[in-house]
Amino acid sequence: MEEGNITDLAIGRFFSANKKRLGFLVNNSLIEIGEMKKILSNQSKSLKNDKEKLKSFNKILEDVKKDSCCD
Repeated sequence: MEEGNITDLAIGRFFSANKKRLGFLVNNSLIEIGEMKKILSNQSKSLKNDKEKLKSFNKILEDVKKDSCCD
């Protein structure tokens, strides 16, 4: 994977690894993996075509990484 490119696999791995921390994104409940893959696939396709959304999403990822570094 080239630096700066988000793929379905990278997003899926990130959310899968952090699903308990990110449960608040869906009303404090965990998303089923099948539904998660569908959502992530659609989100990644959207991000590839919208640079502003991509910047915003990358900021969220960085914030989550910072918050989860010391657990």
